[in-house]
Amino acid sequence: MAIECADEPIRDMLSFSYGWFQSDGNEKNISLMLDIHSQLPRLIYTDSRRLQQILRNLISNAIKFTVEGSVTIKVEPASSAGGRLRTICRKTDPVIAFRVIDTGVGIDGPSQSVIFEAFQQADGSINRKYGGTGLGLAISRQLSTF
Repeated sequence: MAIECADEPIRDMLSFSYGWFQSDGNEKNISLMLDIHSQLPRLIYTDSRRLQQILRNLISNAIKFTVEGSVTIKVEPASSAGGRLRTICRKTDPVIAFRVIDTGVGIDGPSQSVIFEAFQQADGSINRKYGGTGLGLAISRQLSTF
């Protein structure tokens, strides 16, 4: 899939992702929150199809593995989020960090190194309890790696 970047309204993209899963959160009695930093630009230059797919995979997993509590979609300037990030589309634009934070079951340290591989899950009981193929995070990794 070729990268197709364009200026996109960030709040519209986030509202779409949020709305996509709002009913799922309501069904599980999980609070789904959107936390958008006030200093973000109105538009971001991105491949919106790739970004939407990554967000859907992350939010879907967060809701699936959260029994009670909340799932928060947090978007902020990368300098606020910390960590090592790189710019893909344009070198001059600010880098935005997207984080999905939940109160779910969590992933132990050793499993964190394998969950982004195809057909992998934290342990064998995860698939039996929650279902799924173990492809969502592998797809997200592939979409975000150029």
